Order: sequence, then C-alpha cells, then structure tokens
Amino acid sequence: MKHWLEEIQALQKRLIRHNIPAYSAQMAYFFFLSLFPFLIVLFTVLTLFEVDLNWLRFQIGTILLPDIAHMLSAYVENVVLTQDVSLLSFSILLTLWSASRALSALVHALNQSYEVVEDRGWLQRRLMGMVHTILLSVAIAVALILPSIGRNVLEFLQDYLPISDGFIDWFTTLRWVIGVLLPLFVLSMIYMFLPNRRLGFKDVIWGTIFAFFGWLALSVGFSYFVSNFGRFSIVYGSLATVIILMIWLYMSGMVIMLGGEINSLIYEYKTQGFQKDRGQEEE
Repeated sequence: MKHWLEEIQALQKRLIRHNIPAYSAQMAYFFFLSLFPFLIVLFTVLTLFEVDLNWLRFQIGTILLPDIAHMLSAYVENVVLTQDVSLLSFSILLTLWSASRALSALVHALNQSYEVVEDRGWLQRRLMGMVHTILLSVAIAVALILPSIGRNVLEFLQDYLPISDGFIDWFTTLRWVIGVLLPLFVLSMIYMFLPNRRLGFKDVIWGTIFAFFGWLALSVGFSYFVSNFGRFSIVYGSLATVIILMIWLYMSGMVIMLGGEINSLIYEYKTQGFQKDRGQEEE
C-alpha cells in the first residue's frame, strides 16, 4: 500500500513539473476549434448513406450531455442543408489544422513526460501529426457511427465495394468489439509514435488502457454530475453549454496526458527505477 502511495505522489509531482494542466488547456482549445468543422464533415458524409443520424445524436449525448448534443447537431444540420461544397472543403482543412495543433500540444506534453528534447525535423513532425490527426478523426467517427451501421448500409455499399455476404454477417456480429478496439489501437499508436522516444507496444499498453477506460468513466461521471448537481446556467447563462463542453475537453485532455505520464513512469521504472522522482521529492 505504501509503495502505491509513493508512486501516486510521484505521478502528481510529474504532472505539475511537466506543465500538464497548461498543455491540456491548449489541447482543449484546438480540439474545440476542430469540433464543429469535424461534425460538419461527418454529418455531410453520413447523409450520403442510410445512417441513422438520431442514433448519432444519442451517441454524442451519451458521451457528453443531451444539451450539448442538441446544440451541436442542430447547428451542424442547418449548415449541412446548404450543401455548400466550398464549406465542406474549408471544414476539412480547418479540422485537420486545428486537430493537428491539438496533437502538437500532446507531442510537447509527451516529450515532457519522458523528459526528452524534440529534435525531429519540421516536415517529419507535420506529416506525423497529419497522419495521427486523420487516424484519430476516423477512429472517433467509426466509434460514433459503427453501432448504427446495419445490414442495409453494408448492402448499399455492396454496389460500390467488393463486400461479401459473409463479411456482412461477421461485421454485424463484431461491430461493437471493433468500436472498442479501434480507439484503443489509435491511442496506442499516439503513445508509441508522438513522443521523441523509441517505444514498443508493451511500453504503452497500461497508459492506453487507463486513458480509454478513464475517459469513458470521466464522460459518464461528468455527465451525471452536470445533470444532477451542476448549476452552470446560473453563472454562465446562455454560454453554459459551451463552458461545459470546454471543461469536458480540458478534462479529457488531462486523462489522455495522464495516460502518457503513466507510460513514462512505467518506462522509467523499467530502465532506471524511480530514483529520479524520489530524489527530487527529497530535495
């Protein structure tokens, strides 16, 4: 028990020393900028297929809050109805730019976690950020819409893609498992390749698991708290929904970066023990 308390204390000190709250705020800001254009792209693409948008609203409401889901979906659907191709193109570019800036903050935070200096070239960092931005966007989109994809959607895609009936049966059976494994896979890729440290899958597995299930617990718990105890509308009025969304994004960033800190702490333990952190605590 004493050992675990010591490691928790070491983790707390690392969070402050590595400026994780500041990086989480930066990450939340840029993810907020990317949220609306991302949903515009997502809703526009889904209107091309027979995907139940009501289910998508329900999924967003489950993760966030019904009020936030209503605000986001109402705004995005009004924009999507314009069928403006130039707006769609701009939304894609804005999503990629702002989300990549959010991941840039995560890169700095993870480098701080491992206490390494960023010496990779500008082009390499931009390409890496763009690839992970696309992977993260696809993972979020798939996790949201996968449960609503039924046989009718796959049968519609059979006219354009070589999809067999056996694959349709397999997919409809395992789509919930895929919806869980895909975000875990993307998170593990982020923890492996974003920091300037050569890492393997075993080096990031515990932080990945913590970040995924911790984020789910955070979303459910935060939604319950706001629904039953939060009085944000009294203080912020009509801005309450936006403030709640920003707080949720900030806390989500904290959970993801905390997963990176857990990975770095375990990696440090494997290579040199906790002598560095404990030595700094004694000073």
